[in-house]
Amino acid sequence: MDIQDKQLYTAYNLYFSNLKPDANTIRTNLESIFGSETISIETIDKWLQKFDQIPEKERRQEESYHWDYLEYYEIEWTNGRQVNELYEKFQSWLRTTEIVPVGNFQGDIPISGREMKWIWRISLRDSSDGSFNFSRELMNSIWEEAVEKAVDEQQRKFLSQETFIEWRSL
Repeated sequence: MDIQDKQLYTAYNLYFSNLKPDANTIRTNLESIFGSETISIETIDKWLQKFDQIPEKERRQEESYHWDYLEYYEIEWTNGRQVNELYEKFQSWLRTTEIVPVGNFQGDIPISGREMKWIWRISLRDSSDGSFNFSRELMNSIWEEAVEKAVDEQQRKFLSQETFIEWRSL
């Protein structure tokens, strides 16, 4: 990815972080990463208009996990209780690890719907009895693999969209 592609992808992730930042907030964040090579506010405004046109199913996967969006994550409702149990265990585990620095943060640590989908899928493979009593090492490996798969899926879908080419030229 070239620098403009990286900025577009970063803006996309910031936008769907459930904070829905405005163009100025996104530009400030991009400046902290890309410095003087940061794109214009006008381009960011145009990107935000395009982000709003993304289908709901894709948007929901980028936003923070919500139990009532299971269908968007391609998880059966019959698994809802187990998925929520797994989510709670992951929240507890994330607070005791250095993978996600939480500092004084209160509340749940944001996990995207797409990440939760992959945590669920990987946990099915690694839990023979469905109890989800994972060791610390297994939790680490599940988290790393889930994030990697979620990012891979997101980039594949995002970068393969026909509109991505159009967005780059805005």
